[in-house]
Amino acid sequence: MNVSAMEAEEPLKKVRKGPLIMSTLHTGNDMEFNACVGRNTGSYDNSIGYADGFEKAAEMLLSSLGVRKPEISQQSWGREPLVDVLVYPICFCARHHVELSIKRMLPVAWRAYITKFPKNQKKLEPLKQPDVRHDILPVWTDLVAITKAADYRFEVLCSELQPYIVDLSYIDSTGQVFRYDTDARTSTLNLNDTSHIDLTHFANGYAQMCRILIELESLLANVIGEVQTGTFTSKLIRGQLFDIADSLPDRGVWGEDEFEAAKQKIMEQYDLSGTDFKKATQVISNTRCLSFRVGIAMPIPHLAAGVFERLQQVNPTRRQDVETLSENERSVLYGLYETGSVYAYPEGFDSYLEPRPRERDAAHYFDLAREENYLARKYASNPDRVEHALKQLGQLELLVEFRRVYEKELERVRAARETADIMDVDKIVFQYAGSDPTGPHQEVAS
Repeated sequence: MNVSAMEAEEPLKKVRKGPLIMSTLHTGNDMEFNACVGRNTGSYDNSIGYADGFEKAAEMLLSSLGVRKPEISQQSWGREPLVDVLVYPICFCARHHVELSIKRMLPVAWRAYITKFPKNQKKLEPLKQPDVRHDILPVWTDLVAITKAADYRFEVLCSELQPYIVDLSYIDSTGQVFRYDTDARTSTLNLNDTSHIDLTHFANGYAQMCRILIELESLLANVIGEVQTGTFTSKLIRGQLFDIADSLPDRGVWGEDEFEAAKQKIMEQYDLSGTDFKKATQVISNTRCLSFRVGIAMPIPHLAAGVFERLQQVNPTRRQDVETLSENERSVLYGLYETGSVYAYPEGFDSYLEPRPRERDAAHYFDLAREENYLARKYASNPDRVEHALKQLGQLELLVEFRRVYEKELERVRAARETADIMDVDKIVFQYAGSDPTGPHQEVAS
């Protein structure tokens, strides 16, 4: 760090302290992590520091993996890190990570938006692929516009991330500042108005930025899953429709005073017009996992009383049990098991009721997943998944029957959860022999 060289130079034009880049000299306990850059390097040729930095970064990455020092390399291979040269690959990698992250989210965000607004009702500019822009600010601006149009929940995270993006774009709008010492367009020195980069400050800011990026990607994944269920309107997201359904009285009293009072309150709370409210009630009335909340029963086809008892009595060692359940019944049972996963949306249940596919491989998997002994083992080892699915689908009468039939299995799972690690549950409650016909995987009690 060449402080004397800095003092000898004419005063720098700009002193900055952004969330990532702090160009003033830090005098705290980590003063050794102030990297001298721009006109403050004390070098007649900053390209030497850039080249040395990327060389040293490659060596240190190899060394961190446990790669042994090559015999022909210099003694300093993978050691003796110099802050003033490593600042370039550090900042370059961090910035490139951010550029790749927001570019990767763009098409996902567009898919969420266009699923919700298939006619592009908000008149957003369609994406151009491949995206060859390197200034992250306009890329970020596009991402903000698309995500906010798709779901209001992006507002907070976008606001949190905005200062970091602006800071990165200010210091490096081309993606070249930390790669080369001079600007190829103007032949001027890069980082010309920055004397120092405080890497402690940078590390803390970058960690915060990564946290927000992870949360943004997680929210985007959730939004994609939600819009794919079809449970939304142009004004309301899936969660809001669930809240509205829980706020409405049973369908039998719609039109009466109780309903009108609830309607007025909901319209005011969510800023809905009469048409918006009508669309919401239509989605609620026609969606299985919502309709029961307003007293509309939607029975599951092919799932009659007695099916659970017949499944429980299946013994894989007796061949005569193979045809005791129809294909439709087995599809329903398989659908319940899959829908009970914590990763599944209940709106996807009806997709399991589709007819057997004609394509050979798909038909083969279809049959394996619906084998009676396979289903019997699944229900015995994870009955709480099925219990959860029946609750989510509003099948309350069948839920009572299921709990009666699988009472012992449910008790075993609950007891196992109280006394063992969740990954050990199946070892405790598994009671049927035979391999998993759909392939090896970790069984988890959800």
